[in-house]
Amino acid sequence: MAIPRSSDFTSATMLDQFDDMMSPPGLTNHWATVQVDHDVLAVRSLNVPPLSQGDSVSGRLYLDGRLAESYGQPVEVIWRPDRVERSTTIDGWDIRTTTITPSDLPGVVVHIEVDNTTSEERELDFGSWVHSTVVRSATPWLECLPPSGPNTLEAEGALRWATPKDGSQAVSLQALVHASGEPVEDISDTDRIVRMRTRVAGGASWKGAWIHVLATDKATATEHFDAVRSALEGSIEACEKAWDAELAQIFSTESGLYSGALPEIHTSNKALEKLYWWGAMGTVWFRRDNPASVLGRTYDTLMPRHWQTTTFIWDYALSSLVHAQLDPEVMRRQVSHWISLD
Repeated sequence: MAIPRSSDFTSATMLDQFDDMMSPPGLTNHWATVQVDHDVLAVRSLNVPPLSQGDSVSGRLYLDGRLAESYGQPVEVIWRPDRVERSTTIDGWDIRTTTITPSDLPGVVVHIEVDNTTSEERELDFGSWVHSTVVRSATPWLECLPPSGPNTLEAEGALRWATPKDGSQAVSLQALVHASGEPVEDISDTDRIVRMRTRVAGGASWKGAWIHVLATDKATATEHFDAVRSALEGSIEACEKAWDAELAQIFSTESGLYSGALPEIHTSNKALEKLYWWGAMGTVWFRRDNPASVLGRTYDTLMPRHWQTTTFIWDYALSSLVHAQLDPEVMRRQVSHWISLD
C-alpha cells in the first residue's frame, strides 16, 4: 500500500495511571489545537489563535457528584491523527470517549458512551467540570504558553458561557449534550459543573458529547455550536475521511492542497514504509491554515501545549527536505520572511 490512511498511524494502547508521568496526546484540524487530559473526558490547552486559554483544563468528569479521577482507575488511551480514544471503568460503568477536532471548527468535541455493565437498571449521575481562561491578547504571543486570564462564567441551561474579565473580544462556549445534539437537563447548583441524571437499563448505555468552542462573539460561538451538535452523528467518520483525504494529497501533485508533493514509497519492508510515512506526518501535523495568520499558511514547531504560533528556524531546517518537496512555495516565503527580519 503506497498511500497511508489515518488508521495506519494508530498508536499502541497507553495506560494513564494516577500519578504517572505521562503527557497525553494532542489533536489539530490545522486551526485549533488541543490536548486530552488525564481523565477519560477532560481536555486542556484548547487554543485557536488569536483566541487563547493557556494551559487551562476543562471537562473533568464527575460521577455521582465525585471527581472521577479520585477513584484512581487507569485510563486507556489510543491516538490517531483524526481522534483520541479513551476508556475506563468506574463503579460498574464502562466509559468510552472519542475526541475529535472537526474540520473548520474552532474547538473540540468529545463523544461519550457510558455502558451499564450490571444487569440492573441504574441511575447515571454524570457531570462535567467547567473552566475557562479565554482571552484575545492585543500583543504577540512571546511566551511558551499562550496568553490566558480570569473569566466570568454564566450558565444557560446545560451551556456555559465564559468571557474575559479584561474586556477582550473572546468567548468560550461549553456544553453537555445528548447524542441527538440536544443539551441535557442541567441539575447542577453551580456554574462550575454541568450535571445530569438519567436511568440506564442493565446492559444498556447513554450516549452524548461534550462540546467546547471558542469565538470572538456569542453569535459566532452559537453558530459553531449549532453546526457541530446538528452533525454529531457521523462526525467521527467525517474526521477520519478528512484525514484520509489529506494523507492522499501529500503524495499527489494534482491535489491543490500543497504546492508540491512527496514521492510515494513502494517497498516490501514494512518498517521502512512506516518510518517514511511518519516522516511525512511529522511535518504535515504542524501545518496551520489559520484565517487570522498575517503570513498565510505556516508550519509551527510545537503543539498542543506550548509555542502554538511559533516556528523556530532550526527546527524548520531539520525537516527542510520535506518542506522543499511538499510545500516549496510556503518554504520560500517563510525563509524570505526570516531573512527580511535579520
